[in-house]
Amino acid sequence: MLDEKKEVKFTPGIYKHYKGGTYQVLFIAHDKEKKHETVIYKELDSEKYYTRSLKNFTAVIKEDKKKINRFELIQAAPPESWEERYKRAIADYQNLLKETSKEKTNYYKYALEDFILEILPVYDNLRMSIKSLNEEQADNPWVEGIKYVIKQFEQILENHGVKQVEVVDKPFDPQTMEAISDDNNKDSSNIEGVCEKEVKPGYKLHDKVIIPAKVIVK
Repeated sequence: MLDEKKEVKFTPGIYKHYKGGTYQVLFIAHDKEKKHETVIYKELDSEKYYTRSLKNFTAVIKEDKKKINRFELIQAAPPESWEERYKRAIADYQNLLKETSKEKTNYYKYALEDFILEILPVYDNLRMSIKSLNEEQADNPWVEGIKYVIKQFEQILENHGVKQVEVVDKPFDPQTMEAISDDNNKDSSNIEGVCEKEVKPGYKLHDKVIIPAKVIVK
């Protein structure tokens, strides 16, 4: 039996509560606000975690007029194993923070993808309408208005990380391009050559291809 007036030397390990629960002590932390040591522990058979002051955890209580430990050590753990467990827990927590930060960054980075995919056809149609005009039609004042709108589109798309895939005179890249061929059975991933003509523009959102460019390869 422990004398409640004596200082209790704490040993990490597996403890049994006087009411029957079995717990695994993970580590001891210092509570700066309450200015005492805190025991962080969990149930062996579940993922329920608890905290309790070290003084309370190691206290001697009375049960049926007998003095007993609130928690009884039933299996001690080597100090080095707990140290490694603590280091691993810290590393896992840091990795979780990094992964969470990465997920948030990617979410904001590509959050507008669906909306951009809806407005890109409008942008393409405006550009095609200008290209299809003859010299006389292109000289009309309203054409300048359309060109201004196209420039606004370009600026807005660029501000949100959208860039057109460069294709003309570039080596064919199956990651960003789709070859147009009369041979429907031809595997475009094995095509080699230089892009001769752009049939339909492709776009990237930051580093992600959202629309592959359709090209003719020579």
